[in-house]
Amino acid sequence: MNRRFRGVALGLCLLLLTACTRTTTAAVHPSPRPSDSVSASDSASPTVFPSTSPADSGAPVVSSPPHDFRAVDLTFVSDSLGWAFGESSCPSLLQCAAIMRTQDSGASWAPITAPRAVVANGDGMIDCLNAPACINNLRFGSAQAGYAYSPSLFHTLDGGRSWQQEGGAVPILGLEYAGQSAFRVAGYGATYGCTGGCHIQRAAVTGAPWRETGIVVARQAAWIVPEGSQRVYVFGLANPAGGAQGKKADMYYTRNAGASWQSRVDPCPGASYTVGVATAPTWHITMLCRTDGGAPTVLIRSDDGGITFHAPIPVPFEFGLTAGSATTLSGLASGSGGQQVETTFDGGAHWRLTLTCPLGLYPFNEVLALGYQDWHTAHVICPESTVWRSGDGGATWAKSSFG
Repeated sequence: MNRRFRGVALGLCLLLLTACTRTTTAAVHPSPRPSDSVSASDSASPTVFPSTSPADSGAPVVSSPPHDFRAVDLTFVSDSLGWAFGESSCPSLLQCAAIMRTQDSGASWAPITAPRAVVANGDGMIDCLNAPACINNLRFGSAQAGYAYSPSLFHTLDGGRSWQQEGGAVPILGLEYAGQSAFRVAGYGATYGCTGGCHIQRAAVTGAPWRETGIVVARQAAWIVPEGSQRVYVFGLANPAGGAQGKKADMYYTRNAGASWQSRVDPCPGASYTVGVATAPTWHITMLCRTDGGAPTVLIRSDDGGITFHAPIPVPFEFGLTAGSATTLSGLASGSGGQQVETTFDGGAHWRLTLTCPLGLYPFNEVLALGYQDWHTAHVICPESTVWRSGDGGATWAKSSFG
């Protein structure tokens, strides 16, 4: 989802657990040291799961919609064309992956074919180590090209008409598109975190092979944050819930679509450290900075691609930053009635509550996805069966459902 925040990905400490639940994905996947391209096992013949309906001019619609679809992620390639990824119950795989597509900015949704896999972050306890395939997120880079991932990896080049599983033991912990390239976080450690080294790899939008960028993150987690077709930021982050010192992020960036990379120190001021990042066209990057000990979380903004930053501004929330423009931003705050969407239209000087999300089946993370497609169009999932759309930059929200 362009310039989006996914609420359930916040718990970086949970990446080290040993079972896949609503907020965790974990298993042990030893793997060989990567080379300039992925290992032979990663390029093995894929498994293809064809559509259950005849081919048409767009992505196929499955024979009947899932009656209990629960969404966990969103991805859009324009303000109108997008997909919701989630799960529905099925006897063979416990919770089966399911995908809904919208062509009218979320006013209506239709089911399309999904990979044959369980949803790692879905309802109940899923053992990703013993499941045939576990996925947790969805990204499309165009109307035809997309990936379902985390920790397994599937791709489609025909809008979801068929899905191919990319083999190999390497868990994929993150993936984003930027222009004609896809970038992924491949974990080569003993857990689903980056303590053993997460490699940032790149492939063409048209698919494999994946190739090394030269960046290896040896922290708790890694984020890929694209902005436009040429600029991509990579952050290696410590566990913000842990007691360890040295939580400053490792920051890398490219301005030529990954051909070359540079690094800089974490720009968060003083002892604060990065806990959220959002980008907006053009050259705008905004970061959330937290300090241990109860100091207010602050926002810093750059209008030159991260070279210089404005003075920090205190914000009324601690996580969940997403941006529609340099001055239109939203974040998540916890309220007595559920998580709240706070929005600013002046770069953070003033904030106002624009949406309180109803409690869902999992009240500790009611907001499952929040993000902007452009400066005025935004979507949020809260709770699992409901999607909200804003056409005025997050000032007001209209409720819809996936049914």
